[in-house]
Amino acid sequence: MDPKAIVTGLARVAPRGPGTDAERRAARWLAAVLREDLGREADMETAWVRPDHALVAALHAAVGVAGSVVAVSRPAVGLGVALAALVSWVLDGLGVAHLGRRLTPARATQNLVSPPTAATRSGRERIVRLVIEATYDAPRGGLVRREPVRRLVARMRRWTGGRLPGAGTFVALAVAAIAALAGARLAGVDATWVGAVQLVPTVGLMAALALSIDTALSRVAPGAGDPASGAAVAIALAAALDREPPRRLGVELVLSGAGTGPSLGMGRFVRVRRRRWRPEATAVVHVDACGRGRPRWWISDGPLIPQRLHPSLVALAEDVARDRPELGAEPLRGRGATGAWRARRAAWPAIAVGAREDEAWSRDSGTALDIRERVDPRSMRDTLAFALALVRALDESLSART
Repeated sequence: MDPKAIVTGLARVAPRGPGTDAERRAARWLAAVLREDLGREADMETAWVRPDHALVAALHAAVGVAGSVVAVSRPAVGLGVALAALVSWVLDGLGVAHLGRRLTPARATQNLVSPPTAATRSGRERIVRLVIEATYDAPRGGLVRREPVRRLVARMRRWTGGRLPGAGTFVALAVAAIAALAGARLAGVDATWVGAVQLVPTVGLMAALALSIDTALSRVAPGAGDPASGAAVAIALAAALDREPPRRLGVELVLSGAGTGPSLGMGRFVRVRRRRWRPEATAVVHVDACGRGRPRWWISDGPLIPQRLHPSLVALAEDVARDRPELGAEPLRGRGATGAWRARRAAWPAIAVGAREDEAWSRDSGTALDIRERVDPRSMRDTLAFALALVRALDESLSART
């Protein structure tokens, strides 16, 4: 299965934003590829989601600014407004509940689920279900996706050892600061410095509001490198494992929708199955964008509070990187919401792999330049080789443990 052909096919289905007709056409095309080229089953699971994440961010930033303005004359009301925005944003960022998001439009997305084949399902030795997951919809652009911003973020993450908080964390801190200052006003603190300090998070939220609106109004990118390259490598990985089935793993392929929602399709997939699938009999490998750069494996992920991915899988990835130095694989501290993060929220063992040129998101991601001609086939091949070696190492560790 040539990953470049998958990238080309998906890039032609544009603009495939989450919950759009183009996303549905892309899902149908992928289903045909799995059935006709790989001989796999391909079930379409529809999920209703609210994927306008830029609009959600703009809504919470606007409420935070409103709370700051009201707090000057009515501290109690301002405190209540700020706390409401903070609680809603934090719960949304943690994947616990979507309160403010309910004010945004609901759309239907599709998860394409291909269960284990007969070759990887039969036999009593298959003791763990391996879910290979990737997303296939495309993100919107905007000022925050420009290359100077990307390079600045990459430099700051390098300076902080990858521990720079994500944008969602900064929004939460700004709203929390406004709530704290409104509480100080309510307690009787009426010094001049309160207003001066309050101006800083307010200006920050106004900037977040403007950038979020800009993103919400921007066009959907072609999405060849991010995320089509990840979907292509995930399909190629499943095909390779079908040809040489692992001893202990039943391989299930999931191409989830609304990945820019963020990862709302995978969130739905996990919620439906978390009570039926035991963590000790489940493992998830999320394949992120891998159109350019060297292979990476995620050691943590999460849009608000980073959550460490499964230590055993991370340790196996480290072993593979040492055994395959020619791949140049390196670890990465994620600040997004991959399918691996959704799986970890359900206590399933999970890890994410992909490719990056530096510590930021993929180059050209969310821009009009993210076309198939700029996707590096070597990056996809190296990521596929790394992911395949990781799965083989997991299979060997299960065999040795058994």
